[in-house]
Amino acid sequence: MCNEAMGKMIKKMTMMIMVIMMAVSLTLASFSFVSAVDVRPGKGPAVMANALAVLRVNDPRLLDRETTQFATGLGLNPEPLRAALAHLLYRSRNLDGIDLSRPAMMAWRPTSPSLLAVIPLTDRRTFLENFGAGYGEEAPLIRVGERDGTVVYTQNGNDGLVEYRLLVSDRAAYLASTIAECRELAGFPLQLATNEPSLVFTANAAFIATLGTNNEWAPNYRIATQALPPSLATLQTVSGVSWSALLGQLSSVEFSLRPDVQNNLKVTLRMQAIPDSTLAIWLANQRNQPNRLLSLVRSEHSVVTLAGEIKWQGQAERLGKTFEPALKQIFKERWTDVVEENWTALWNIVDQAGPFAMAADLGAKDGKTVTESRYVGDHPKAQELKSLIAMVTQNLTGVTSEAVTAGNADGYHDLRPDGDTVLVSNERYLVSVQSTMRSAVAAATDLIARSQAIGASDGNTGVLQMSTNLTPLVRTMVVALGGQLQAILPEAVCNLTIKVGLPGALVVEGGFPVTAFALLIRDSGLLQLTAPTSPGKPSAKGRN
Repeated sequence: MCNEAMGKMIKKMTMMIMVIMMAVSLTLASFSFVSAVDVRPGKGPAVMANALAVLRVNDPRLLDRETTQFATGLGLNPEPLRAALAHLLYRSRNLDGIDLSRPAMMAWRPTSPSLLAVIPLTDRRTFLENFGAGYGEEAPLIRVGERDGTVVYTQNGNDGLVEYRLLVSDRAAYLASTIAECRELAGFPLQLATNEPSLVFTANAAFIATLGTNNEWAPNYRIATQALPPSLATLQTVSGVSWSALLGQLSSVEFSLRPDVQNNLKVTLRMQAIPDSTLAIWLANQRNQPNRLLSLVRSEHSVVTLAGEIKWQGQAERLGKTFEPALKQIFKERWTDVVEENWTALWNIVDQAGPFAMAADLGAKDGKTVTESRYVGDHPKAQELKSLIAMVTQNLTGVTSEAVTAGNADGYHDLRPDGDTVLVSNERYLVSVQSTMRSAVAAATDLIARSQAIGASDGNTGVLQMSTNLTPLVRTMVVALGGQLQAILPEAVCNLTIKVGLPGALVVEGGFPVTAFALLIRDSGLLQLTAPTSPGKPSAKGRN
């Protein structure tokens, strides 16, 4: 990576720290597909008392309906998506023979064989013909015969070949490692839940701990990490240690899915920190509040917006230290004691940051893709922070930026072939703009002018809020692929809000417009532009 490019990265690093926090939260969400179970005497089967993980599907019909509507909205055959749903929820090759009007459950225990399942049925024979599919890298269950009134399956696991028993009645199938466990599951039939999410996953501390210590779950990722340059590999190692430390402070995670009043899918992720842990204390100082800067940066072309306010409490300085080993490897002799001193001072000041907002725009101009990113931060030491960013960048790259003014703010301007960049500040605001759409100086001047008369707070109330407008993204992709610019398209917006809840709790709430997104893709013609063409037929681009 050249010094000029790295200089640009460092100049924007202050604005990207919020994105890093968002990425951590989303990564946690991707691992939270399991849950702990509190089994009290007489309240449930004892076989689940030590379960690390449980998946409960309260409304299978809704999930099937959303999947089908999404596919048909795109004009696609819904069966492949329905089959994928069957693999995930039932370990079946399709949904045939499964009763979608009643709840289902899967659970995982710490000992092998680990899987437990309760699956409601409409047709015993049809279900048995399809059951046993694996999911992801999980090995399938192989039917090997029948014994003692149960169907016997084997599976190749990490501990070798394991055996499962499947007890099938006219109304449900019960999977466990022994006949006695199957019968115990059958003694506690699942009840239809009222006002419960359509799907619920939670995870206890024992399961969460395996995410930070188990290096076997992603061998391809591990191989890719080993192939990284030394500087990036160092950063990856440090990040891995930090990730494990974060997971070690969580006592439980719960993930749920349900429809909202706008017919979107609402996702909720709840993470509970261990009492008196560093994370719990850090969360106790965060505050849920609306953002008054979001309206300054958002436009009709904004694909992504991010806003909020984080009480860093010394964590920003630690974040800066995390990057140091990688930067020292990249810049070598340019990383001097003076640079390190300025770098530390920079992150000390970031720790005092107030509310911020940023937006990334995407559009098309003269048949080419153009972009613009805008950041505004309310900071008591905005001018000092700007100077430190500039000094660190110039010392590491050897490139001196020109002085520039934007309204009542002043700072630095870089004009490069890949974008026009401005970093300015006044006594209150730090503003950064990078643009290939227009003059970055003009964009920064406009932001400074509008910051003098900020309106009411905008968006949701929380610590962080993120919004993704898929419409300008798809519109630009169509133009980039040779299609025609379409001014009117369905709007599909995904929102994500991170909040603090009860003591030690962090709640992530989001919504995905499944139907609107399908209509957007269909009406834009994007599928036709990206579809492979048969030999001898004109391409999609040619037909446009």
